[in-house]
Amino acid sequence: RKKQSLKRILNYFLSLVQYYFKHSFLFTMPIYITIDVSNFCQLKCPLCPTGQGLEGREKKNIPFALFKKIIDELAPYAYGLDLQNWGEPFFNPDIFKMIKYAVGKGLFTNISTNFQILFRNEDFDNLVKIFSVAFNFIWKGIPIFWRSMMNDIGNENFFSFKSSKF
Repeated sequence: RKKQSLKRILNYFLSLVQYYFKHSFLFTMPIYITIDVSNFCQLKCPLCPTGQGLEGREKKNIPFALFKKIIDELAPYAYGLDLQNWGEPFFNPDIFKMIKYAVGKGLFTNISTNFQILFRNEDFDNLVKIFSVAFNFIWKGIPIFWRSMMNDIGNENFFSFKSSKF
């Protein structure tokens, strides 16, 4: 883990003070960032506006140049980053470059996937190298209706990854 900068630490404590005093105007920068790197998704989840086609946004991926600009501006102040919101992040062809860049800037990087994308073995190897951690699946904790919905789509990719890496 990288050493934390004074700028990041001060931003964090100032945000706590502003939260405590319930300020309506904040002087701090974000301490956690969410970037929807892709708003494409192949699932039709019943509770998701993307899956139900309710979004009014054009379907596209964020370009790496814009991602880099956002990270360069906010990383000195923030601790963490979510690389998904209402889409499947692995539809973005630059996702591995984005993860590596964010981690290199000292951001705890979180990514969530439905594991329905057809991954290549080198993609998984890249993830393990970037994060230097093991993956933890909570497959048994997924509610029954989600499991049955994913069974309709096919779980071959998830199970082949799980069995080949663990």
